[in-house]
Parts: sequence; C-alpha cells; structure tokens
Amino acid sequence: HGAMAPANAFISARYAEATTAMQFDRFGRLVSDFRKTEVPCPKQDEKTVVILALGQSNAANTSTQRFVSMHGNKIINYFQGHCMVAQSPLLGATGNGGEQWTALGNELIENGGYGRVIIIPAAINGSAAKQWSDGDLRTVLDDTLLSLKDAYVPTIVIWHQGEADFFFETSESEYREEVTKVARRVREMGVYSEIVPFQKAEAAFAAMKPRGVIFSGGPASVLDEG
Repeated sequence: HGAMAPANAFISARYAEATTAMQFDRFGRLVSDFRKTEVPCPKQDEKTVVILALGQSNAANTSTQRFVSMHGNKIINYFQGHCMVAQSPLLGATGNGGEQWTALGNELIENGGYGRVIIIPAAINGSAAKQWSDGDLRTVLDDTLLSLKDAYVPTIVIWHQGEADFFFETSESEYREEVTKVARRVREMGVYSEIVPFQKAEAAFAAMKPRGVIFSGGPASVLDEG
C-alpha cells in the first residue's frame, strides 16, 4: 500500500488552489476568481433589492463562515459590469473569507418577498471614514458608483464602518462630518439622497418613504446606551 498523505497536505493544496484562482487589486479587493459562475446581468424591477455595502472589514470578506446563493442567479454579486452568482468571498471587497451579504440575500428571497437580490460590495479592511470621503479610497467609491450607471440603482446603502476611526480616536463630530461627505458623494454620483438630522428622522421617513438609508454616527456610538 502506498503511504497516505497527511490531512494538512490536502488542506494546504486546496488553499493554494483557492488563492491561485483569486486576483486582488492594489487596494486588496478581490477582483477576479475563475471559480465563480458569471451570468447575464438581470434587469432591475420592483421585486429587485440592490444592496450597496460600503465600509471596512465587517462589510468585507473577513467572516469565518462562507455562504452561497441558495437560489442560483436570483442572488447576484455585481462588480464592474459583471454579474456572478453570489458566493463567498465576494468580488469588490478585501479578504478571501466569508461574508454576511449572501446570507442576507438568501433571507430576503425566502422571507422578504423579493424576487432577486443584487449585492455590490465596496469594502476595505482597516479603512477610515476620511479615506472614503476625500482620501485614497474616494476613487473606489467613485468607480463603484460610476459602474452602476445605466445598470442598477441601489435600494439599500449599508455603511458598516467605524472600528478604524475608534482606533485612531476620531472625534464624533469629525466622524459625522466624514460620513456626511460620503453620503453627499453618493448623491452627487447619481444615487439621490437627502441628509437629515436624527431629530427629524421620523418625519422624514413618513414624508419621503426612502428606498435606502445610510446611517451615520460617532465611531463609538454603537456601544453607548440608548
């Protein structure tokens, strides 16, 4: 009988194969993975939810759990004009691990009444808000939004970021200013939005019936009571 290779040899081989299949850009975003299934980009209709996920590691491919679309091409990862059946890790974000957006897509199809989910990540590990507002990641934001022209209009914009600014001791007022700039930039690039103070949020919801919301606050506010 031939000698059996140790289990960790198979694991190492699979890891090498996976990392070889992936290509990353200068920001560390996953931009290509030949194992993914490309499909024609579907048209957006009233039963389509389009999720634009911005931010840092928690919005990127850093989770230990990976997900795949349980509904085939009804859940799509859109990146620079190409549509892939959603599967961790997602194109457009840093890291090669898992993420929560595909799982959210499965939930929206199964229990949310939607017929299709389009996921558009733009997330960079360790990034600060100022990098997105007018720093080196402004180009990532702009390129992502430009790629949506004549393709999709986000119905949900998720800003999942703040850990880096907490580490850098960004003040609450500075953080609010930078995130407001990001929201304003999203609007300037053709995704209509209005900036509303939290004191008027309830009235604004009733009047505008928004299709998406960008939440803003201090980097430590998620830990504050109330």
